[in-house]
Parts: sequence; C-alpha cells; structure tokens
Amino acid sequence: MLNIKNYENFCSHSDKLLGENPSISRVSIDFLHIIRPHHIHNKNFELFFSYSSFLFCCYILKKFIKSILIFIISLFKNLFDDKLSKLKYSKVDVIYVSHLFNLSQIKSSNDLYFNDLKDQLGSQLINSKRIFINHSKYSSLQNTSDIVIGKTSVIKEIKIRILQLREFISLLFTVYKSKSNYEKRITLFASLESLSNSTFNNLRIYFFFKEILKIYSPKLVITTFEGHAYERIIYKIVNSSSKIITAGYQHSAIFKHQHSIKRYFTNDYSPKLIFTSGKITNKFFSDFNKQNKIIELGSSRGKIKIEQKKKNYNFLVVPEGIIEDVDVFLDFVSKITNIISDKKFLFRFHPSISINQIKERKLKYKNNPLIIFSDNSLKNDIEESMFVLYSSSTAVFSCVIGGLTPIYFDNHEIDLNPIYHLKESIQYVKNTNDFINIKEDTEIIKNRHSKYCKDYFTDYNTSKIINLIR
Repeated sequence: MLNIKNYENFCSHSDKLLGENPSISRVSIDFLHIIRPHHIHNKNFELFFSYSSFLFCCYILKKFIKSILIFIISLFKNLFDDKLSKLKYSKVDVIYVSHLFNLSQIKSSNDLYFNDLKDQLGSQLINSKRIFINHSKYSSLQNTSDIVIGKTSVIKEIKIRILQLREFISLLFTVYKSKSNYEKRITLFASLESLSNSTFNNLRIYFFFKEILKIYSPKLVITTFEGHAYERIIYKIVNSSSKIITAGYQHSAIFKHQHSIKRYFTNDYSPKLIFTSGKITNKFFSDFNKQNKIIELGSSRGKIKIEQKKKNYNFLVVPEGIIEDVDVFLDFVSKITNIISDKKFLFRFHPSISINQIKERKLKYKNNPLIIFSDNSLKNDIEESMFVLYSSSTAVFSCVIGGLTPIYFDNHEIDLNPIYHLKESIQYVKNTNDFINIKEDTEIIKNRHSKYCKDYFTDYNTSKIINLIR
C-alpha cells in the first residue's frame, strides 16, 4: 500500500541507486525520480512491498519479455529521420523548455507554463526560442518556429541503445548488492526500466540538446522544474559550458511529501538558479537550498480576474492530468448524484488528457444531467461555480483566488493536498455522506485562503529574466 513508510523507503533506495554523481544513463531512468506520492501509483508499491516472490517473478518475467521486444522494435523504427539536420544556425539569447500536449499550443505564442515570455522578451529586443518536450501523439510537426525534440542522427540513436544496454547490465549486478528484499525488487525493476522508451527519450534529449546549444549559443536556458529526469539531463549538458546560465522554473505547487525537487546532486545536474512562483515557494527553496540562487519570478495563475455571475453549477471538479485520476473523480461524483439530486458538477479536463479520452467519458456519462463537461476557460468555469472539488490538482489555487470554497477529496492514505498549509480551515470529504454537511466558506476564511494562494503565485514579472540577460 501507498503509506508514508513505504514511500520514504522507496525514495531512500532510489536516491541510493542514483548516488551524488550518477552517469547520464542512470539519471535518464524516470522510475528513479520520485516526484511526489500519488494514489494512482499504488500498484507499484504493492509490487515492491506486498507481492509474493512467485507473483513478483511472474510480473518481472513478463515485463522483461515486453521490454526486450520494445527495445528491439524501436531500434529500427524511423531510424533515418534526423530532425536536427533541418535546423539553421542562428544566435538566440534565451531558450526555454516547455511541454507539448496538443496542437493548439503550437499555434499560440502564449505558453502553458511561461505565459507571454516570448512576447515580453521580444519587446526588449531579446531573442528567444521555445523548445517542446513532446507528450502528444504527433511525431512530425512542421511550419512552426518552435522546436519539438525528436530524433537525432543514426549514430547517436545507436549510441543511446548501447548506453541503455550498459545501464541494464550495471543495474543487474547491483541487484546482488542490495540488502533487503524490497531493495532487490526496486533495483531489478529499475534495470528493466533502463531499456524503456522513456529512458530512451530522455537520452535522446541529451544528444538533441547538445546540438541545440551549438546551433543557437544561448545565454540562458530555462526549464520547468519539478525534479524530472529530463530536467536534470538538460542541466548537465548546459552546465558543461561556463558561458550559459541554467535556470529551473518552479511553476507548480510543492506538495507536503515532494521529493526529487529537493534531492541534492552535484552542480552538474542542478540549475544555477531557481525561479519561483511566488513568496511562499521562494522561502521554501531559500530555507533548504544553499547551492542555488533563488529568484521570485511569479506566475500567471495569480492574475485571474473574476466577474460576479449567476452560479449555474455547485461544484467545479478539477482532476489531475492523469486519466486514472479523472475516472476516480467521475466514479465518485456519479455515486453522489445517485444520492443527492440537487447538485450539479462541472468537470474540467487537464490539457494533457486526449480528445479521444474526453469523448469516451462524455459518452459514458451522457445520460447523467448532473455531470457537465466544460469546454470553456478556467476563468469562465470559476465564475459559474461555488465550490471546487479537487485532490492534487494545482488548479485549486486559481479557484481559491477566484472565490471558490475548496473541498478536498480525501481518498488516500497520504495527504496530497497542494494547499495543505490551510488544512485546518478546509473541508475534507471521504465519501458521499460527507457532502450533506458541506457549507460555503465565510468571507473571512475566503480572504485568508485567497491571500495565501496569491502569495504562492505572485504576479508574473519577466523583468527578472530581462535584467539577468542584460
């Protein structure tokens, strides 16, 4: 089960496997970078801490066969599509790394994470280039000034596979050095993950970014910063040049049991400075991090301006960008509507949820008039709602700033509340019966909550980046 003890043990052994100065192939294994606990990951914890030896061996054998097949197939797949060869050499001042979930992001200069950074820099005659890490199903994207990380040369693609094989063998030998049974299981699982597509894609980022730096020679490289493997890889590459500044932008909330963002590496795998979303997170980093320069950049989340409208919906529901989390909320809300018929629920999907997945859910719940799926902006959804039902979605910050009463869906053992500092004044619900006693926050509590969230995400101030470049 996902309890705090198992979670901490898991984090501890992952840190041990990485060490203080790991190889680039070891760092590329996503599995070893524990961002934070999440109830969706329960199955993994059951695998390491609860499965019998027989069941675990069966699972590992199945995963091994699958990993080898994927490894061999992808070795020859689209090997000759070199995206880097199509890029022209030019000088830019700033490169910022964002994330591509759908095509609408390509068409807009306003970024999901960095807001209007490109336009703000351009107004000051500072050249910038946006580079996307591709999380979408689109493999080939043309007619865009942005760069989507893709394939490198044939030689480099083969080098990546060799690095994966070496890491696989290295971790297999490490299994025998592990002391406890769960440590052996985690290490063995990590060895198989070294052959995965996610590891391959992270190593591809390594070689891709090496060439990007040669092509554009930037002064500053900014990535989103949550503690992911690909962030560490980019810092490693960029830090090899003393002329380029590396920066990590903490754009999202920091949870109570957040892990990898606080992990210490050598300077090679860490940004030179950290941009924070506001005052609260600025203090968080300043308290424990003495190696990096900390700068409060702010966030567009704090700028939401709400108009007073007639409330058409009782609850705005904001699950995370994981389809399993969406289904958990839909199932829970569906049960509520079977008991309570006077409350409406407006569902809002994260941009990472695919159109097909949304269509499937709309079809499944089309006969439930109390469940409505939003096609509008977050601002509009907030204006039309009274409460926000959430678990670990950071959209709750904007909702609270907009005056909604937060209702935390407490369906797991570890507290995943992004505004956990306000726990004493937030209503928690575990089951359908808890909804009977839900009430709207008083104005005093609303103002207190709103101030906290505004301090967490202060006004976005790009002058901090402009001054740094100059």
